[in-house]
Amino acid sequence: MLFSMASRKLMCRLVLLSVGTSVPVPVEAKESTLCRSYEEVYFSCQLDKKAGKKIVSLCASGNISPGNGYVQYRFGMPEAIELQYPELPLPPKNIFSISDIAAGNVSFTHVKFRSGAYDYVLYQGHPSGVYVVKGRRLVGNHVCQAGDYVSISPRAFRGIETVDPVDGIELVQGPQPSNHRRPLHGLHRVRCDLEGVQACRVVIDLAGQHQFVRAQVVDKALDTVAYR
Repeated sequence: MLFSMASRKLMCRLVLLSVGTSVPVPVEAKESTLCRSYEEVYFSCQLDKKAGKKIVSLCASGNISPGNGYVQYRFGMPEAIELQYPELPLPPKNIFSISDIAAGNVSFTHVKFRSGAYDYVLYQGHPSGVYVVKGRRLVGNHVCQAGDYVSISPRAFRGIETVDPVDGIELVQGPQPSNHRRPLHGLHRVRCDLEGVQACRVVIDLAGQHQFVRAQVVDKALDTVAYR
């Protein structure tokens, strides 16, 4: 016999002991998005507390060019999507546009679309997020929490029509935001993302560290900037 009866009993006890005391291996949870399993995630993140920590996602399928497949923007929770645009899975041509904007040493990407009277802009930067404009008024700006999809996928440039950003104005100096105590070293060249819209994101160089500050441009020539 290959094993004696006593040896086999001992082996059975060891097997039972190892099964009873085994420690489960933790499995890393996949980040929740509003994209379906067969869709490509162009962008997705959980938003800040102001947005109730809801999720915003830009999902695509078969989108090899602006005239193929579809791209959809979704907002809400996986069990309750509050906004899906467009409602039907349509090719993104003449619906979505994408811009790659450079300001000084900082570059960021915008994906834009219009739903009714509202312009939506998904922006990639530090931080990333989404802002909403109605007419000439900024009505919402929500920042992304850290995640795997806070950078807009490079593949979006293949599937979404690329447009040039609206030309901006060179800012040499400006008022120091009240919420910053360090001296203001200068403002980089910035560009308004939406033509005729006064809401811009201004890149501020504070002690050599680039930071984004929400700003309402009061004067079209950017002579006056009111920080908020």
